[in-house]
Amino acid sequence: MRFPEREEKEMAEINFVLARTKEDLEEIYQEAFPEVERKPFSMLVDAQEKGSVEILKIQEDKAETIGEIIFARYGDVVLLDYFAIARAFRGQGIGAQVLEKLQKRCEGERLILEIESTKVEADNLEQRLLRKAFYERCGMHTLDYSVMVMGVEMEILTFGCTVGFEEYHAVCEQVFGEEIGAQIQRVS
Repeated sequence: MRFPEREEKEMAEINFVLARTKEDLEEIYQEAFPEVERKPFSMLVDAQEKGSVEILKIQEDKAETIGEIIFARYGDVVLLDYFAIARAFRGQGIGAQVLEKLQKRCEGERLILEIESTKVEADNLEQRLLRKAFYERCGMHTLDYSVMVMGVEMEILTFGCTVGFEEYHAVCEQVFGEEIGAQIQRVS
């Protein structure tokens, strides 16, 4: 896998810090994800308290929060459910650096994520294509199925491992409950 590189002089240490309240990440969460795709934050916090979700602030050199990662674990599958870099810090190579660090953190596990489908017409198709191209530059590949999640068609990407639909669905249902699980269907 190849991660886009930042110039050496710009490199800063990226830190993951456990977040416990909505206020820690609310601005980035609200700005980065459409309302229809947001799970209730209380659900994420409850799952974190049970140990199946981690809500992490991304900080550069232990300074201000520059992004967020929310991921769910079930068995050896890690679903990167939400990943965003604050608007002011995008385009600087931080996202690629974060993915590289996250992949190391999840070594020995199968890391997957969802992106809005690039195969359907949408007002933000250009943004979707750019997002997918970013993940592909970071070494991710699209799995052979798409899913409908909370009314939005999504593609599933991974760092070269295989995760079947049933495994993906099990992560969502076991971590987030039957209500979320019931809102997920295989599309293709």
